[in-house]
Amino acid sequence: MLRIGTVVVHPTHGKGVLREIKEMAILGETTKYYVFHFTNNDLDSVMIPVGKLGEVGVREPVERETLDEALDYLSSNLTDVPDPRSNFHRIHKEYMERIARGDILEVAKVYKALCHKGDSRELGLKDKLLFEKTEQLLVGEIEATCKLSPERSKEILLSHVNVH
Repeated sequence: MLRIGTVVVHPTHGKGVLREIKEMAILGETTKYYVFHFTNNDLDSVMIPVGKLGEVGVREPVERETLDEALDYLSSNLTDVPDPRSNFHRIHKEYMERIARGDILEVAKVYKALCHKGDSRELGLKDKLLFEKTEQLLVGEIEATCKLSPERSKEILLSHVNVH
């Protein structure tokens, strides 16, 4: 059972804080819900049944070692860029699936691939949105793991990006 104030990471909403634990009766069945506030979410709050956290992918922020591995990947000469002749929709779907897994290294790989693509030409709307989402997820993870401000977390992220 999480406590109020616990910082978590959601695969699509990013960094969040547990604000409340609420019991609600729906169709005659009482269920406990965690009520989270996610920093980069337009919704005021997100309610998740207590027993469904694992299924949804909510987890604690990664350890510093795991975060460093993702940042090292961004600094490296490695890039997981698909063949430019590949089907855009298939690539986009693959990127979305990789992000939804909640693995910070996969998010870093998608972010770097989009950085690389944006370095050679302007990103289309779907790619721009995905780029912004992966950047928000990475900044939130840095913020949560290192307990830094969003601004400082973004500086750290950008200082590690190597697209050449």
